Amino acid sequence: MANSKSKTGMLGILMGVLILGLCAMTLAGIFIDEWTVINAETFLGSGKESVSFEDYKDSVADSEGKIDFGGILENFDADDNTSLKSTMVVFGYIAVAVVCLLTLLYLLKMLLNVGLFRFVTGIVGICALVAGAVLIGVTASYCDKFLLNFSIGEVAKAEMAVGLGAYLTSIGAMGAGVAAVIGCAKK
Repeated sequence: MANSKSKTGMLGILMGVLILGLCAMTLAGIFIDEWTVINAETFLGSGKESVSFEDYKDSVADSEGKIDFGGILENFDADDNTSLKSTMVVFGYIAVAVVCLLTLLYLLKMLLNVGLFRFVTGIVGICALVAGAVLIGVTASYCDKFLLNFSIGEVAKAEMAVGLGAYLTSIGAMGAGVAAVIGCAKK
C-alpha cells in the first residue's frame, strides 16, 4: 500500500515541476518579440517582419495605457479585425494570469493536500486549457483576416502567420492546464 502512495506522490511532484516549466514558457511567450510574423515575397526578394505582443497591447490601449477588458469581450465581432486584435490581447493576459494562478494553486495543493485545493486547482486547470485554446484560435483568425494578406501570382505575395511567442503562450497554457488536471485527478 505504501508503494502505491509513493507513485501517486511522485506523479504529483512531476506534474508540479511540469506546471512550473510551462508557466515559465507561457510568460516567455508574452515577452518574445515575435507574436505574429508578416512574410512578404516579391520577384526581387523576400522579407520578414515580426510584431510583438507589446505592440498589439499598445495599439488597443487608450491614451492612458488602460485596456477596457469588459467592453472588448462584450463587443466581440469575428469579422472585425480590430475586434479580433483586442480580443487576442485580452486572452493573452487572461492566459498568463490563469497559468500564474494555476501554478500558485498547484503548489499550495501539493503542500496542503486538501480536497478543496484539488477541486479548485482542477477547475483553474480547465480554465487555463480553454484560455490557451481560445488564444491560439483568435490569434490564427486575426492572422487569417489581416488586411495585407494578398497574392499577385508569382509577382508578389504577403501573409501574416502566428509567431513563436503566441505558440509558446498558448501551448504553455494548454499544457499547464492538462498537467494540473492530471495531477489533481490522482490523489
